[in-house]
Amino acid sequence: MAPGQRQLDGGRCHVPGLTGAVLPLGRLPDGTRLLNDVRMTGDWEAWLDFFAEAVIVTATQAVETAQQLLDLSNQDRYKISGLGRAAASTLQVHRALMEHPIGTSGSLVQKTGITPATVNKALGHLERLGIVKELTAQKRNRLFSYAGYIEIMSRGTELPGR
Repeated sequence: MAPGQRQLDGGRCHVPGLTGAVLPLGRLPDGTRLLNDVRMTGDWEAWLDFFAEAVIVTATQAVETAQQLLDLSNQDRYKISGLGRAAASTLQVHRALMEHPIGTSGSLVQKTGITPATVNKALGHLERLGIVKELTAQKRNRLFSYAGYIEIMSRGTELPGR
């Protein structure tokens, strides 16, 4: 794909070089034409307008995503706070999952410094609260996902028609 060229995806536009930038196709002129105009006529202004709008859209999406993650974290911490004595260690595991939303019990032991038995109990609490999902259905080497976090971060990345 040429620099500045947009990839079309089901009525939305992904802008290379702007991670996560998704622009509605109807609002912006064709980026390829604008880039060609820069080459042919030196018309940088239209291309810069296009690029600036892409930056604004991306920044807005980033702020919205950060707010959604903060809200999710606060809601989940509130649920965890009702666990009584188990809340402290469960909050530590939750915090570790905020940094790495997919992990194993072993990786969470390393990240938190909590014993394996306590991490496994905390993961059980998080599963029962609907915060974490176990992905492997195994007894050992289980993989856990902070489901809400993954869902928020995945928005806008779906393939068309799915």
